Amino acid sequence: MLFHSVHRPLHSSPVPFARCHRYLSRPYVYPLFFMLVLFLLVRWNAVPDPGTTGARFSSDDEIAFEDTKLQVEEGNDGDTNDIVDAEEDEAQTVKATEEGPKRVIQKPPFLEESALGQKTKLRKKGNMVSLIVYMEALCPDTTGFVRRQLLPAWARLGATNRINVTIVPFGKAQCARTEAEEGEDYRCECQHGQTECELNQLMNCAIDLLPDADSFVPLVGCVQGKESVSAAFKSCLAGHSSSDRLWKCAMGREGRHLHALAGNRTAAIGDAFNFVPWVVLDGRRDNDAFYALEENLCKRLNEPQPIQCIKFS
Repeated sequence: MLFHSVHRPLHSSPVPFARCHRYLSRPYVYPLFFMLVLFLLVRWNAVPDPGTTGARFSSDDEIAFEDTKLQVEEGNDGDTNDIVDAEEDEAQTVKATEEGPKRVIQKPPFLEESALGQKTKLRKKGNMVSLIVYMEALCPDTTGFVRRQLLPAWARLGATNRINVTIVPFGKAQCARTEAEEGEDYRCECQHGQTECELNQLMNCAIDLLPDADSFVPLVGCVQGKESVSAAFKSCLAGHSSSDRLWKCAMGREGRHLHALAGNRTAAIGDAFNFVPWVVLDGRRDNDAFYALEENLCKRLNEPQPIQCIKFS
């Protein structure tokens, strides 16, 4: 019995089922396991990063998009509506580029170089304040107001883009219409003489020709109180790209016409106009603004109040 049990052929003794299952499944388990791991890795790599969902851009497009968004945020303090507008403008620009060659917009030759390079300003969220200053170039009270009130206030609050400033250089001048060979013309007499008329005309030309208040407010402040137009050009317009254009305007029929238009606007105040400068805030004359312009502007910039006005709270 022992001899036969030891030397019995293997095929005559069946292998238990569990042992047979283990030997049969071994060639398939490992490949299936590795295929499962590979599948999970592929799925893991395919899951998009939450920060990169949406349309995919090339590196150049991403940089351009981020720059546009950053510029809007800097000028907007988080105004979501303006950011959306900037994104729409970016999409329109890309579409125009795909449809055909980019159209080059030529700048008018009389625009100041610094104005050409500046970014388009976006109005920040909040209420607007209207500021109108009726003035004349050689009035001592106007000169003091411009240097101590208008220029400092604009330097601090102009960046809010919430002040709609209008300057009317005329004062107590008188103008009469005349006829010339070129057409309609005007002859004006100013409170402080002909030099004041010429300086007023230069200011009116700057206000009319330059693109925005950031360009003409500092120039008007520089011209104010100068002893002559020549001195004003030397001090304020030396090397200015539009100096020739402004000189031609100030000393010609165009400047006299603009000066007369400023006179019409001043005359609309009526008999109440008895002092220069005449400062108007939100449609009403404000006597206190003559002494504290920035504070009175800040009192009206209240929805919400800009950070520049916190000191007056």
